[in-house]
Amino acid sequence: LHAEAMLRTFETVQAQFPEFVWLGVADGDGVVVVATQGRQVGDNVSASPWFQQGRQQPFVGDLRMPPGAAEAASSAAGAAPLGLIDMAVPVRPAGRREPHVIGASVTWAWVEQELAKMQEALSKRHEVQLLLVGRDGVILAGPDAWRGRNANEHDLTEGGAYVIGARTQLRLADGMGLGWTAIVRQDADFVLAPVRSTR
Repeated sequence: LHAEAMLRTFETVQAQFPEFVWLGVADGDGVVVVATQGRQVGDNVSASPWFQQGRQQPFVGDLRMPPGAAEAASSAAGAAPLGLIDMAVPVRPAGRREPHVIGASVTWAWVEQELAKMQEALSKRHEVQLLLVGRDGVILAGPDAWRGRNANEHDLTEGGAYVIGARTQLRLADGMGLGWTAIVRQDADFVLAPVRSTR
């Protein structure tokens, strides 16, 4: 791998897609040899999940909070912690037995933006709400009041105010071991309005 060429590529990607807050390469021993802004260059990341998993196959990690994120969010009323998702893919340089690993950290805000686009496509009038639930039942994305709560321990219909339309395993996420579920719910008054109007 040519470090300078890789760095230029990473910087180009980061300029076009600012949701990538970090891009780097770790060698076969887990030492970061190239990284945007020089962050973590020289650090040994061999114990990191993204390196351990990424040296074997493409990897997408669970939502994580960077150091100090929770404290920063708690200082701002109503602010949510700025989570990150780690991604990695193995690359095998010519003449090397051990694969190197390209790693990236993507902001959770980007995931929420993509979900917002999906929700808007589902309902221009926003009667539809889309909730993203982790394998442990914790709501990762959705209405602010529901983030961080366990979907298995609370009434998602809120006493009948909402109708649960679908629970769908996200195939891509499941294939990567994330086990995310998308739950669609709609305002009950909106859903039942056609029925009531016929009475």
